[in-house]
Amino acid sequence: MSARSAQWSLSDWLGAIAELKQRRRAAILVHWYRAADFAEIADVLGDSFTLLSRAPALPHPVLVVVGTVFLAESIKVLCPDKLVLVPDALAGCSLAESCPEELFVRFRQMYPEHVAVVHVQSPLGVKACADVVVTTSTAERVIRQLPPERPVVFAPDHQLGRLVRERTGRQIVSWFGQCVVHVGFSLAHLEALQQRYPEAAVLVSAQAPPEFRARATVVGAAAELVQSIERLREPWVIAVLDHGFVEHLQQRFPEKRFVTVPAESDCRCTRCPYMALNTVPKLYQCLQAGEPAIELPAEAAEAARAPHQRLLELLAQESSVAPTPQAE
Repeated sequence: MSARSAQWSLSDWLGAIAELKQRRRAAILVHWYRAADFAEIADVLGDSFTLLSRAPALPHPVLVVVGTVFLAESIKVLCPDKLVLVPDALAGCSLAESCPEELFVRFRQMYPEHVAVVHVQSPLGVKACADVVVTTSTAERVIRQLPPERPVVFAPDHQLGRLVRERTGRQIVSWFGQCVVHVGFSLAHLEALQQRYPEAAVLVSAQAPPEFRARATVVGAAAELVQSIERLREPWVIAVLDHGFVEHLQQRFPEKRFVTVPAESDCRCTRCPYMALNTVPKLYQCLQAGEPAIELPAEAAEAARAPHQRLLELLAQESSVAPTPQAE
């Protein structure tokens, strides 16, 4: 970083990035958890499924993923001929860390008759073992389309697997992984905030434990929660959500008052520490240098392609059979 760039304002950084991405013919894909900083320069902004599903159709030869490395790996699987970059190669995920490939392979062998449904925030080798890869917003929709007589192995998010089992009634064996942010909230603080703001709506992530979901007005993935806020009449919202996502929601819905529930930990942090590694200066440096780039072992990438394509196929089928809205 030059001495001059060290003095840049945020608008200076964003202007320089806009020039660089045009020169490199790059598209910037930004996850909602980092939208507060990057929305202005995003070519695609949304949840994991939005980024994953839109990436293959982009005409740009270079894709920069402002999310986790594991999401970037999945985008590379679907876009093998594109250069896929990440601002920080250490932007991992606690879900993926909780599901080592060698252990999951043995777990999978214990349930040979089960359909393996694996979250996108998993190591590449785990996704290569799957029958279908899903995101938080698509897990329930995909499992509802699977043959009803087939039991399911779901990994790595135990809390999401439990919620989908409750909603669908399907036989699901869940891996024991979890997201450190979504299971770290303070229940005592939530209860106190509900007493202070009794008329407030409570939004809870689908990846949170059941004791939080029991107190929610709305439980869901990021896309579901955004849609629900558009319909909420309550001016106050208590958010049991990642703080980066809440910052985006506050920008998107300025008429609402958001109150965040802190974590149980000493720092009270509820911001994904991995996503937070993706900063605006790092995005600039990544575009300038053309690295860090996602490089995948050819055999594992090829094995993982079919489970990813299966997700897109199932959701496309779902859309094709949806009833046509009637004019009022």
